Amino acid sequence: MLNLNHPLSEHIIRAGALQDRIRSTLNMCWFSDQVLVDEETQIAINTVLFKLTQLNNEHFEANALIQNQLDALSDTILCEPRLDVFRKQFYKFVEGPGDNFGTWAI
Repeated sequence: MLNLNHPLSEHIIRAGALQDRIRSTLNMCWFSDQVLVDEETQIAINTVLFKLTQLNNEHFEANALIQNQLDALSDTILCEPRLDVFRKQFYKFVEGPGDNFGTWAI
């Protein structure tokens, strides 16, 4: 459970809100039976990944492990045309403890 008194709590919650935007995009694609990454989806996801990178740099001391995960997600959305590959990698990044923002504890 997230300790709301921790100094990073505000930023973890912000990361969670940004990650929810990616979840929402993925859900819209899922419900519309979209299998491939189109330009609109790529732009939407990359915009959020950029904001997560900024958050990492500004409030998580530019954590290299988090940045590696964000870079891998960015590379995947650019290079892999199938959404299921990105979806799997994204959920691996955000669900549970690991090299992430800790939003799983919210």
